[in-house]
Amino acid sequence: MNKILFLFFVVGFCFFVDGVIYSFDQTKFQVGHLRYQRKCMYSPNDPSMSQYSTNPSEVRIEGSFVRADPDYIGILQILVSHGDSFDTIGYINEQNNREYCCRESLNSIVDGCTRENVGSLIISTNQTNLPPQVLKIQWNDFNQTLYYVDHTFTIEKSGKHILLFSSCLTLTGDVYMTGTVSWRNPYGYLPTDLYHMIELYEALAAGYFVLSLIWITLCYVYYNNQLLPLHYCVVIVTILGVLESIAWYFDSVNFNEIGTRSIFSTVFAAVLSSSKKSLCRSLLLVVYMGYGLLNSDLSVPQHKKAVGFGVFFFILSFINDILRCYSQVVWDKTLTGEFNMLLSIFDVCFFLWLIKEYYSHTANDQKKFQKFSGLLIPYFVFISVILEYATFFYFSWNQ
Repeated sequence: MNKILFLFFVVGFCFFVDGVIYSFDQTKFQVGHLRYQRKCMYSPNDPSMSQYSTNPSEVRIEGSFVRADPDYIGILQILVSHGDSFDTIGYINEQNNREYCCRESLNSIVDGCTRENVGSLIISTNQTNLPPQVLKIQWNDFNQTLYYVDHTFTIEKSGKHILLFSSCLTLTGDVYMTGTVSWRNPYGYLPTDLYHMIELYEALAAGYFVLSLIWITLCYVYYNNQLLPLHYCVVIVTILGVLESIAWYFDSVNFNEIGTRSIFSTVFAAVLSSSKKSLCRSLLLVVYMGYGLLNSDLSVPQHKKAVGFGVFFFILSFINDILRCYSQVVWDKTLTGEFNMLLSIFDVCFFLWLIKEYYSHTANDQKKFQKFSGLLIPYFVFISVILEYATFFYFSWNQ
C-alpha cells in the first residue's frame, strides 16, 4: 500500500516577517515530515501592482534531489497552489482527516485518483479556481539517484499560496534536497506585509527630523537659560528616531533586493530602535520620580533604578526585534509570540510603576494611592487575561 513519505508545506499567509529565499543542505524528507512557513504573494495583475505589471511574480525551485535508495523507480511531485484551490488537493477520509496520496484501494472511488495516478497526489478534476501547478520528477532508471531541478512557478492571482513537496510512492525512498526555494513578488523579495513599510520609514524619518529641528530651535533659541539635562535627552530621542527610521529603511530596501536580511543592517537597526525605546521609558520614569518638577536631581537609588531599568528594557527590546525579524528563518515563530507577550506584560508593569511613583511624593497623594492601589491588582489581572487570550487566539489561528 502506498503511503505518504513526506509532505513539506510552505503555506502563504500575510502576518509574519521572514526571509523569502530558503536554503536546503542535504535536507531529508521522510515519513510524516511536516514544516510550515507562511507566504502571501502579489500577482502582476493586481491593481496595486500596476507600476510593476511587467515584472514576474514567482516561486522558484533550484537544486538537486538525491534518492538514498536507487534500486527502484521513484516519483516526486512539487506543487504550487493558490489557497483557494488547496481544498482540491487530497480528500477527507472517514476519520475526517485529509489524505493526499492516491493508492490502489482508492482507485476510481475518490475524484482525481485513477489507476494511472496511483503513487501520485490526488488532485480533483473539478477545479473552480486556478488549478494547482504541478512539476513531476520521475526516476525511471533503477540506478538513477540524482535529479536536478530549476523550475519557476508563476503567480497568477494575489493571495496566500502553498508550496507542496510530495512523495507518495514508497519505492522512491528517502529524498535529500540541496538547493533553494525563493519567493519573489513583482516589486522584489520583500514579504507582502512589509511592502508598504519602506514608505512608512521614509515618512517617519522625515517626521522625526522635523520634530528634532523644532525641539532644538525651541530649546536653544527661546529657552536656552532654562534647560535641564532632561531636555538634551529628548533631543537624543528624536535624533535616534531619525537614525532608527533610516536604518530600518535601508534594511528593508536591502531585503527587497537580495531576498534575505543582512545581519549587520538588522542588528544595527535593532540597536537603534531598542536604544530609543529604552531611553523614552527611562525619561518617563525619572519625570514620574519628580525630576525636573519637584526635585532638581535624582537620589542615588532613583538613579540606579532608572539606569538599571533602561539597560534591562534595552536587552528585552533588542531580543524581541531580532526574534521578530528572523522568525521562521532561524527560530520557531512560537518563541517570538511568547517573548512578545512577555515584553507586553513587562510594559504593563512599567506603567503601573509610573502610577506608583506619581502618587508617592506627598502625604495627600499617598492617601490617594492607597485607595487607588486596591484597583491595581484587578487591573493587572484583567490586562494579563487579555494578553493570554490574545496569545491563545494567535496560536490557535496559527495552528
